[in-house]
Amino acid sequence: MFQENLASIINSIEGYFLFLKTHKIYFLLKSLTLLFFILSFQYLDWVNLWSCKLLVGALGIVLFAVDEYNSYLKARFQKLERFALTSKNYSTEEINQILFPSNFSDSNYEILAQSKSLHVLGGDFFNHAIDKDGNYWFAIGDSCGNDLNSHLFSANILNYMNFYINVCKTPKEVVENINKKLIGKKMIFYSNEKNKIEQYATILVMKADKEGNIEHYGLHPNPILLQYNSKKIEIIETVGTYIGFPDDERNQESEKFQLKTGDLLFLFTDGIFEQKNKNNKYYGERIYKFIEKENTDSINNRIDSLFEEISEFASGDLSDDMTLMVIKKK
Repeated sequence: MFQENLASIINSIEGYFLFLKTHKIYFLLKSLTLLFFILSFQYLDWVNLWSCKLLVGALGIVLFAVDEYNSYLKARFQKLERFALTSKNYSTEEINQILFPSNFSDSNYEILAQSKSLHVLGGDFFNHAIDKDGNYWFAIGDSCGNDLNSHLFSANILNYMNFYINVCKTPKEVVENINKKLIGKKMIFYSNEKNKIEQYATILVMKADKEGNIEHYGLHPNPILLQYNSKKIEIIETVGTYIGFPDDERNQESEKFQLKTGDLLFLFTDGIFEQKNKNNKYYGERIYKFIEKENTDSINNRIDSLFEEISEFASGDLSDDMTLMVIKKK
């Protein structure tokens, strides 16, 4: 009941905020102010000039007050929205544990992932699963935004993926079917029709067999392959389309590569390399140097070390969600 009442309050405040910004009286006041301002300099004599200026000033004060009240209501709405999302004291880690799969290890692969959200809810997502035929599936992506809408959109993508990996044969088919379900999808917070926004997401879906043969499809930041024997890195270029955009007109097919025993595959969202320092410099290609120089065999330590380095680089002031998933071929 408390949550329902809070949602009603938020809807009322947002509705009044939109009313003030769109109501005809508001625009009429603006029009009258402009009209009197023009008349005061072109058509009125000096006797009426000061009266008109006083009227313009009064209208200006009213408009200023309305704008200030709009700002207050907007800030109040955002505060209540945050309170509604955190009223049960869920932490980002607890929410991610519900949405994302746990770390995984068997005789063929070890998979670890970590996600750090800018706010309580974020748009980054990752997934790994095994289909009915014993194939391994990995995915990572980033829905636009850092709020409830992007979080729900990501949850939809994960739900559809878990279904389609048991129906489709290739990553391309999985991505295209998810896209058909979600293209043009409008997520709505508290069912307010005026608050609809279209959602988009980068995505990379991979299918692997037990021998390490991997097929992938989807547009997303390029993964990095660290070869165990040579200690060299290889950039795996992604192909395909985004979620929320029309199908790839170039009709590209899934690409393939192979993981050998001991190889590490790094999948990450753009928040990893787009973090900035105090000099407004991106972390960027430093991730390549980090992966090459880090010599620990522990995937957990690698992930923790990278997040610590990025946090130190940005002086703890993160500007976007960031997610890293590391896959090791055994």
